[in-house]
Amino acid sequence: MFRRAKISLEHLTQAELQTAIDTGQPGVANINLTDKKDCLVCASLKGVNDQT
Repeated sequence: MFRRAKISLEHLTQAELQTAIDTGQPGVANINLTDKKDCLVCASLKGVNDQT
């Protein structure tokens, strides 16, 4: 069985997007692929750049 996590990009600002375009640098997202119970994440992930 395959699971997937969708990463929402709607939280990115226009300035962040423009910087990526201007510099040619890719966006990077660090996400945990398991939850607190060590189960695989399969959901829509929002605010992935939050450092909480």
